Amino acid sequence: MIVFLYLIIIIIILIKIQITLKELTAILWSKGYLVYFKK
Repeated sequence: MIVFLYLIIIIIILIKIQITLKELTAILWSKGYLVYFKK
């Protein structure tokens, strides 16, 4: 049961990290910074 709780916590953290990465890429994209990374 304890292992199951740890798995749930890890999944929630990964989802939050993915959301923050999407927000960061959206902010960078709107400012045009990602154009430099695409080269």
